[in-house]
Order: sequence, then structure tokens, then C-alpha cells
Amino acid sequence: MTDNYYKRLVGKSVVEKMEELAAIQNEKGYMADVKQTDENTFELVEHNCPIFEVAKQYKAACTCETAMFKNVLGTEQVDRVTCQSDGDSHCRFLMTFTEKETKKFM
Repeated sequence: MTDNYYKRLVGKSVVEKMEELAAIQNEKGYMADVKQTDENTFELVEHNCPIFEVAKQYKAACTCETAMFKNVLGTEQVDRVTCQSDGDSHCRFLMTFTEKETKKFM
């Protein structure tokens, strides 16, 4: 999965990566949207979880998704703020990029 995501994100600006990540997640049924909250931070919200029953029993699924996002986006600053498998209404991530990463393709 990581390879497939990476191939679609490589060479893109941070804004383009985030938009493409939301598109990928939508293709997979997550009903995701993304918005930029400041110059270096983005919020990704997944309103649906197609693997909810698995994620409720195996929290590792959520941990693996967060780790994959870090890998394919090239930032360690990916924080899952809310999680459906914890009883929240949606999964919400904050992705923060360094100024250098944000300006790379501008």
C-alpha cells in the first residue's frame, strides 16, 4: 500500500500531496477532506472508516495508517487527533511540514 501511495505523491508540492492523499482516501471509501490550517499545517478528516470493524478490534490498523502517512508524506509530524475506533465521530489528522518542505515546489 505504501508503494502505491508513494507513487501518486512523489514529486508533488506539499499542497498537491495533501490533495492527492485525500483523493486516494476517497477512492478507498474514507469520505476524506483536507484543508490547510496555516502555512505549514494541514488537517485531513476521514468521515467514514471502511475498516471500522477491524480497527475496533485491532488498533494496530490505525497505528499503521498513521505511520504510512508519515512515510509517504515525508514528515514525522502526523498526529491522529481523533479516531473513530476510539468512539469519535471521525478520524482527524494534523500534518505539519517544515517550512523548507512547504516551500520546496513553490
